[in-house]
Amino acid sequence: MMMQPTPPKSVALLLDYLHQEPVPVEVNITVLWDPDEETGVAGADVLNCYPVRSYVKVDSHLGINAPDLPRLAREFRDEYYLVRGRYRDVNGCESSTNLQVDGALAPRVLDATTCLLFVCPDHATAWADRRRALLDGCGGDIFMISLQKELTFINLLFTQHAKAPSSWAHRKWVAKKLVDLAAQRDKEYNNIYQWASSEINTCSSVAERFPKNYHAWTHRRWVFRLLFKTWISKSDSTVTAEDCIETKLIFKLLYKELENTQIW
Repeated sequence: MMMQPTPPKSVALLLDYLHQEPVPVEVNITVLWDPDEETGVAGADVLNCYPVRSYVKVDSHLGINAPDLPRLAREFRDEYYLVRGRYRDVNGCESSTNLQVDGALAPRVLDATTCLLFVCPDHATAWADRRRALLDGCGGDIFMISLQKELTFINLLFTQHAKAPSSWAHRKWVAKKLVDLAAQRDKEYNNIYQWASSEINTCSSVAERFPKNYHAWTHRRWVFRLLFKTWISKSDSTVTAEDCIETKLIFKLLYKELENTQIW
């Protein structure tokens, strides 16, 4: 299967907006324009503006034109399946469950899934391919940076799509990898504490928008369970000064949570 050297314009434009400074922190799918009002024309003449008309970025806010969503979704899916087909050809895999990501193509799968997940946030296969891409050829500090960027992407996605189970499952996978990496290093307790605080803040932000979001509340509980298990696993050995520091950080976070009357 031959793959296009570059992605379609709708994909390229969206990726360009996502990397422009200031980087978007909120995305909204809405009606951005009225064909008759803005251009005074309709039909075929308006179509000539696609896909430039499909996105608007103001400061750190990104808008996606809702009427263009069906067409964007088709193009995003075509790009994604084209990339996956290329992976199967490269690795000689007929089964998608055995699919391995080629290192040179890993950035392409991240780009393709980024666009697709903005319109299909609960696409479990796309999330699985992102995990393969993140794991491919990464290790140490580079892998940790990639995971942190992944959390930033999910935060952006949550501003529009906060109820997709697959996205929350992917977030747990990323968080577990981050905590495991931090726990393996000496004197990394502050990193774990900062991660937990950030996760709690994310859950609070989602819950403020959608108070009955089951996934946000269960993820909040999962963060504390993971934090406690990480502390217990390190406390099985001889207690050190660093362990005492970690304990203080954990209880500091717990006390702060108890004092947060908004969640009650």
